Amino acid sequence: MHPTLLIHNASILADPTHPDAARAQAIAIFRDRVAALGDDLTLLALAGPDTEMVNAGGRLVLPGFVDSHIHLYDAAMRRHEVELAGTHTLDEALARVAAHRESTPPGAWIVGGGWDHHAWGQTAMPTRHALDQIVPDHPVALNRMDGHTFWLNSRALERCALGPGTQPPEGGAIDREPDGYPSGIVREHAMQLVYDRIGLPGEELLAERLTELVGALHRLGLTGAHDQRVRAEGPLMWRVLQRLRREGRLTLRTTTNIVPLQLPHLVAAGLQSGFGDDWLRLGWLKLFADGTLGSRTALMLEPFEGEPDNLGMGLHSTEEIYAWAHQAAAAGIATTIHAIGDRANRQVLNLFAELRERYGHALRHKIEHVQLIHPTDLRRLADLDVAASMQIIHLADDWQPAERFWGARARYAYALRSLLASGATLALGSDAPVASPNPMWGLFTALTRQDLHGRPPAGWYPHERLTIHQAIAAYTVGPARVAGNDDRLGRLLPGFLADLIILDRDVTAVEPAAIKDTECCLTVVGGRAVYRTL
Repeated sequence: MHPTLLIHNASILADPTHPDAARAQAIAIFRDRVAALGDDLTLLALAGPDTEMVNAGGRLVLPGFVDSHIHLYDAAMRRHEVELAGTHTLDEALARVAAHRESTPPGAWIVGGGWDHHAWGQTAMPTRHALDQIVPDHPVALNRMDGHTFWLNSRALERCALGPGTQPPEGGAIDREPDGYPSGIVREHAMQLVYDRIGLPGEELLAERLTELVGALHRLGLTGAHDQRVRAEGPLMWRVLQRLRREGRLTLRTTTNIVPLQLPHLVAAGLQSGFGDDWLRLGWLKLFADGTLGSRTALMLEPFEGEPDNLGMGLHSTEEIYAWAHQAAAAGIATTIHAIGDRANRQVLNLFAELRERYGHALRHKIEHVQLIHPTDLRRLADLDVAASMQIIHLADDWQPAERFWGARARYAYALRSLLASGATLALGSDAPVASPNPMWGLFTALTRQDLHGRPPAGWYPHERLTIHQAIAAYTVGPARVAGNDDRLGRLLPGFLADLIILDRDVTAVEPAAIKDTECCLTVVGGRAVYRTL
């Protein structure tokens, strides 16, 4: 039978883990699978009258990229909210909030996020008073860039019934003024008090927003995602994603998390990690061991620099985390745990050691972020076959706060090369909307250890840089192995699913500075073009 799609005059890197292998010129696809790779002359002879032909013009062809850590719900909704990423002053952020005032119905919420007070040149968190001056009549809730802190105005505090006597839930905090009244900063689990009041969108609106987001991700070269569910939007997302799957509109291969609230129901139903199909699958139980660097709630072995009483914050008790993870593992559900600080990562590794001893190595557990790890724990991920799901793009925003709050310990922050050298599986992602989902920016940062402005000039701890092939593998082969579908995704081999991208330049041959400007020319998912400029 003739190929349904044939790409020729290309430079095909079929397996990023074998960078020295000869590159094929052409790839033949039949329906949703790779049929053959070879030279132009051989494969062009296979074409039939109905074969779709694509002349790649000598461009680089790669397996489709997978974002191994993205919040699809938040990323979809944020596109229509107040965007504060990139603001350099408090006044600039306030001006963006004010711009939404006139278009928001009276009394309706103004929501958004992406702010970073460190980028404004201040160490203190903003307060409700600044927002009250420009938006006194709408409740305003603005998520910090790391997604672990809300900045609220007074009307939002009233709407959420947050007052002097309000006690935060375990694993949460409400910052207060000297008189005990909330300052407008609400952290970690206390944020749920705000989410409950904001509420969720309708299914039609969410389906529309997700479809729009998926199109934008395809334009960046993304063909798959590991979706991070962290709140009550889980059931709504399941319904909408299943609807899009039935209607043939889910063109982003999605492996998704569950949260502890949903765990008993899935266990009772007998569902396990991997349930679903190649478009929508059940992945992991998502847990949190600590907070973040920027909010200074990461769980540390030693205090934050200049804060002798601050060892961070555990969001779930150790007993809760152990109980949930054991319940999941016994039922065949893998666990992934958010861990930023070195104490959090050690505690999580201790848990996974216990799970491996009791339940074996069948489940593909992972740690989200692994942002700071103690050197004595570096090899433990490989020894325990626990994957490192990391977002190197955060380095652009974090390298200066890490120097300030972690001091010499920052040497072991984002230790990608050391983890790979130890034998650990590495999967890269973005944490969008916390950071841009553009994988080319991720490649650039992994290769240079710099922000997008080229700082610091020599790279931040440059001995932890990846090679370009290691970085590509961490967006392709790594995520496939972590998700348990590496027998059909992550490489362009005969019989594998035909997910691929064509780039406008060969990122394996250009200077690193040119990588961040790379654009995708064609994105193919399941043998079908979902984005193209060729």
